[in-house]
Amino acid sequence: MKTYAAVLLTLSLLTSACGGGSSGSTNPTPTEPNDDVFTVERLWRDAGFGLAAADEVVDNVYIAMDYVYDDKGANTNGLPGGDSSYPSGEPYFGNAADIVEIRLGHQPGSDSLWFGSRLNTVQNPTVAVVAIGIDDGSSPEIYNDWPFAAGVKAKGVRYVLTLRGTTATLTDLKTSQSQDFYAENYNDTGETARNLENTLSVEIPMAALGLKREQMPPEWRIYAVSGLWNGSQWSTPPFDVAFYEDDFTNWQQNKQADLLAGGDISEANAHVHFSEFPNRRSPVRTGQQARIYPSPISKIIGEGITEWKQGIQGLEIPTLNHYRGLYLPYSVWIPESLGEASTPQALFLFLHGASQNHLDMLNAFESGTVNVPAYTIAPLGAGELSFYKEEGEIDVLSAMQDFMTHYPIDADRVFLSGLSMGGQGTFSIATHWPELFAGAIPFIGTGQSTFNEDIPIDEIGNEKIPEQRWMNSTGRELLENAHNLPWRMQNGMLDPIVNPTWPAQDVMRMQELGNDYQWALFHTETHNVNASYQNALYHQVLNGCQSAEIPGCVLSRDPNGLRRDTNPARVIYKIIPFHFTERLGLRYEGAYWVSGMEVKETPSDGSFGLVDATSFALAHKLKTGRETLGPDPLVIFEPTLGSYQFQGVRHLNNEEQTSPRLEARLENLSAITFDMARAGLTQNESREVIINTDTETQVTFKNLKAGTAVYYPDKDPMLVNDSGFISFTVPASQGEMYRVELE
Repeated sequence: MKTYAAVLLTLSLLTSACGGGSSGSTNPTPTEPNDDVFTVERLWRDAGFGLAAADEVVDNVYIAMDYVYDDKGANTNGLPGGDSSYPSGEPYFGNAADIVEIRLGHQPGSDSLWFGSRLNTVQNPTVAVVAIGIDDGSSPEIYNDWPFAAGVKAKGVRYVLTLRGTTATLTDLKTSQSQDFYAENYNDTGETARNLENTLSVEIPMAALGLKREQMPPEWRIYAVSGLWNGSQWSTPPFDVAFYEDDFTNWQQNKQADLLAGGDISEANAHVHFSEFPNRRSPVRTGQQARIYPSPISKIIGEGITEWKQGIQGLEIPTLNHYRGLYLPYSVWIPESLGEASTPQALFLFLHGASQNHLDMLNAFESGTVNVPAYTIAPLGAGELSFYKEEGEIDVLSAMQDFMTHYPIDADRVFLSGLSMGGQGTFSIATHWPELFAGAIPFIGTGQSTFNEDIPIDEIGNEKIPEQRWMNSTGRELLENAHNLPWRMQNGMLDPIVNPTWPAQDVMRMQELGNDYQWALFHTETHNVNASYQNALYHQVLNGCQSAEIPGCVLSRDPNGLRRDTNPARVIYKIIPFHFTERLGLRYEGAYWVSGMEVKETPSDGSFGLVDATSFALAHKLKTGRETLGPDPLVIFEPTLGSYQFQGVRHLNNEEQTSPRLEARLENLSAITFDMARAGLTQNESREVIINTDTETQVTFKNLKAGTAVYYPDKDPMLVNDSGFISFTVPASQGEMYRVELE
């Protein structure tokens, strides 16, 4: 199986072979971490929890994480948010002074402290400046301007540490004295030092802060701002402020912008309680939260905000922004009941529509209209109009992986959903990665692969795939891959953007393939998601409407909810190499217990390879039965009194007799691997594998017991070695099956 962890590993290995996108870096040579000696490596060794606008203490390091892409500066025109702008192009890329983290480290018994900042985009480490203010409680009357024309001040701040390039200046605002220190600036690091990427750090003697060894104060208030440096002072007012919680709109910087407009940042501070060292966990929060995570591909694609040019009908057209930061954001909804959850819970992904971002998606959760007892995340998708292709797809999967790393998630109850463009992204991602999800739930979406063009009804199964397409989905051409992935869809009959004939064609293709699907088409809805129906549908797939009395939720449609089957009896998987993104290491080579698929010939963009394999050792899980639901032309939806037409097909488990046999039909494949353990074929008894292929194929069995004898037609038998792998060539069938026996 090609697990998502394997995808991240592939991306990680690929990044180590690629250069970064930065210039002007003069990295110090990192030393080996030593717990007895506090160094820059120790300051940045441990990753933060990832909750934005929150802080924690990890092994004597205070860590505060900020929002990303909130570096819009002051509000000077009266409209919501900041209106500062960077110089165009390199090295700024619209994100050159975006604070990700502020850190403060102190080893008990040492005579120094370490301060550090991390920025999201650093193309040239000499252009940005970060100032950290320290209120040590000694001078509450001080209210002085910060040095080097920073343009801000804060009550009680006595010391200001100004970091830029390889210099850090500590200024005492009470005495006006200053000292320079060497700053360690890491940029464009190698793979083994990515934890240091885009960091600027300095060691400050305690004596310079009026402290003696073992004389740490009970607490400090600290402040931080960032901006641009012209070589001798700030060249602009600050672009970003740390330690300031903001609303879930407009990149979470509206309040910050108003604060910067006045120049007084006294409200934006963090309490550092040294009594909490060496460890204090990040706060447990419920409701809507913001998280950030380190992108696994930033070293490949570079950093900053750029135009995202996409191929549309043969033309390269800019389509809003491509967010390439070292860190990327996503929004999170945590119900109050799950605030302290320790047992695995379900997770919903909710992908945004065109021209939206991750901050637009959770209002119905805030209002209580959607009240499902599960976690929900809304990824950025690397852009407002990415259609969840390439970097957008990786962002969705990476955000999912990040959340599952930090929260207790039941991996067999992860549901992919989205609206409009996010609904189309649901089609694309779910058909590429069906083994990751328990269900796919596109709202006002479609699997249409052409650009706003209807497909004649009699050609749906043989849809022509246009060259250089980008917009819309790639899902319909891969619906074979959804054999084990139930689809639950909602559209509007009056939708002026997603023509209802398009999802109707998706449904016809699902019917042709015998897939498990349900489709509700609301009679009077346009291009909008009925949040009450979203709530009902989420409850339906979660537990069959059993968590509470949910208006509009129909128990009989999924009586027990949906769960992923990691080892289904039958695997159908189709790959189209045109979908691959080799520069990102993004390939689709199988699902469940099938992997290593390689297409033999690709004469056109639509060329594909396909496997249809059944393990009769798992025949008790074969879903050969079908229950037809509807069609019902008029269903009244109780919460809104609206109406919809409904139809569907649900797979039923027939509990067939098992036998130690695997049958596989291959099309246009040069290689394929079967995991015999996951297919249930590791017994000591005799087993049979029957293969029908239209071209010569290299077949590999893995996870076999060492010493297993493999018998081929007209060949001497071979024994499986300690690796558990064995490979052999299967000729084109030419009407005859290729039989392999294992004993």
